[in-house]
Amino acid sequence: DIDTKDCRVLPLNPKSAWSTFFLEKELQLWMKKHNIAQKLNEMAFEGAAYGTVLLKKTKNGAQIQDLRRVFLDPTVRFVRDSRFITIKHYFTPTELRKKVKDGWDKKAIESIIEKKKGQKSFAPQSYENYGMKNPIVSTPYIEVYERYGEIDASFFREDGDPIRSLCIVAEPFAIGRSADNKYEWDEGNVLFKSKWLGDYPFSDYHYAQTRGRWLGIGVVEELFPIQERFNE
Repeated sequence: DIDTKDCRVLPLNPKSAWSTFFLEKELQLWMKKHNIAQKLNEMAFEGAAYGTVLLKKTKNGAQIQDLRRVFLDPTVRFVRDSRFITIKHYFTPTELRKKVKDGWDKKAIESIIEKKKGQKSFAPQSYENYGMKNPIVSTPYIEVYERYGEIDASFFREDGDPIRSLCIVAEPFAIGRSADNKYEWDEGNVLFKSKWLGDYPFSDYHYAQTRGRWLGIGVVEELFPIQERFNE
């Protein structure tokens, strides 16, 4: 259980003692402004319960990701070692339009909203694995996939090796009907794409790990054998 008061800044050089003191005060103010204390509490709970916490770095610190909607190479030890990282989001049309200010393609956004016009959607699934639906139906939700990883250079109209990039695509797995009334896959709408030359904006924390598996082991999984024995 780590608190913000436990985050210290210590000088490596005695001559830096005063500047380090002020830097620590600045850090404490930044953590208070961005509500880091609450995030640390959430990390402590989720890490112990489920074994892994995945954080995405943002302008305001970090966001804890929903592991049910994260896709990566499950055999790596740390998230930075994965060849790709994909996060699934659910947006309403209103939320999607707000992303134009972040550089997302306005024309592509309006196109995917038009495709959804007149449709109703269930709320996001409670459990991805079982396909259970929330019975509440309202305005359409649009599935948006945010993917970090290499893609073919032709997507940037270049030749050569695959390019490390960030691509954001809406509804890439939708099924539609062609002119001859046959089912076909819709490739989705590319809302944003850009080369990504730096590190992934993700960091992971694991309560405990086993070889060959990225997902950590938490208290819930540790208690499986005891529960099985109790059931017997």
